[in-house]
Amino acid sequence: MDELLQQYADMFKVNFPIFSVVGMDEAEIKRLIEKAIDSNEHYEAVYEEKGDY
Repeated sequence: MDELLQQYADMFKVNFPIFSVVGMDEAEIKRLIEKAIDSNEHYEAVYEEKGDY
């Protein structure tokens, strides 16, 4: 996971918004990061208005 997070940060010059995927299992988070890297499109976090981030 750390390696994927670093790849994401290197590619997009920002950290992956890990706090926005709290509650997902590690495999699902890895898929999101890999998809972003493979498609060269950063992950767009979706926040609930009343979420506790």
